[in-house]
Amino acid sequence: MKKFLTLLITLIVLAIGTVYSTMNSFKKVNSESTDIITFKVTEGESLSNIARDLEESDLVQDKYKFELYTKLYKKYPTFKAGIFRIAKNLSIEEVVGQLSKPVNMEITIKISEGFRYDEVVDQVTNQIVAQTCETEEEDCFDEIARKFNKEEFRKLIENPDDATLPTLIQKSLPSGKTLEGFLYPDTYYFNANTTSSEVLQKILANFASRFDSLYSSSTNIQGLDLNFYDILKLTSVVTRESSHKVEDDKLIAGVLLNRLNQSYPLQCDTINHYHFKSWTYELTQTDLTKDYPYNSYTKVGLPPTPISNVSISTFQNVLNATDTDYFYFLADKKGILHYSKTWAEHVNFINQYLK
Repeated sequence: MKKFLTLLITLIVLAIGTVYSTMNSFKKVNSESTDIITFKVTEGESLSNIARDLEESDLVQDKYKFELYTKLYKKYPTFKAGIFRIAKNLSIEEVVGQLSKPVNMEITIKISEGFRYDEVVDQVTNQIVAQTCETEEEDCFDEIARKFNKEEFRKLIENPDDATLPTLIQKSLPSGKTLEGFLYPDTYYFNANTTSSEVLQKILANFASRFDSLYSSSTNIQGLDLNFYDILKLTSVVTRESSHKVEDDKLIAGVLLNRLNQSYPLQCDTINHYHFKSWTYELTQTDLTKDYPYNSYTKVGLPPTPISNVSISTFQNVLNATDTDYFYFLADKKGILHYSKTWAEHVNFINQYLK
């Protein structure tokens, strides 16, 4: 009997010691490092997955102790889905407390003027990654910014759902076309949990609000009846060809309108560049003669789609194009534009400024 009591007391002491040690470990800091880690909990994520991810992120030393504490104190129902900024030098108790307080992380995205939609996709994705990850590793993007998906964003642009488009874009976008030209260049602000669809909707809503007052099913510009999509295409070419000075925007538009009026190829390298998805692609003589939809040296008329996004100011400059006799233009090595009325004058400028 005495031996049994001794054993029982020993077991009780050990149990109390174990409980004390475990309880004390809940208050022990995980690390001396003060690094702050961006951590994400998805809607409906299991406790075991959260514990595993915390351990893999070096935010807790033992995932099982984290689970034990959470179950013991019934804290799992207090966890919120969202993004958290958690320091490595917290205890399990403190980490659990953090998981009920997601941060409302705002990210800023800037879309540049004159970008193709594939460039916009890369630009938006890269900025989201840079602002939501501690590193530039792709797996960080997958883990932290999972609600925004690059390929989903691309597909939404390439295959737009007409029902979700603003009315202006529904009226002006031809069937089967991508949203090229409609991704308005501006600075946007989003919550870090924003989805691919929400990002796109905000960009398109911005375009629609800016252009709504300018929409017309048909506008006559210097003798040409153009619909809204046609003007958007023309503006995109001016955007890529111009120095972005008002007078150059208007003069280039005037030159291009002269060519359209006379059913003459536009002969703008930037249209051909669009086909090759590179603004710096060096066109060969073969590139200028072979048949493809964006060959502006063999095709008459506007390109099949806009070749970039556009600003409202450039769009307005095109609407107010200069009525000119110029039929040619070129940019010299310094980007200065030179206009000419005849082929002979144009060749002279080529020899003078580009050779």
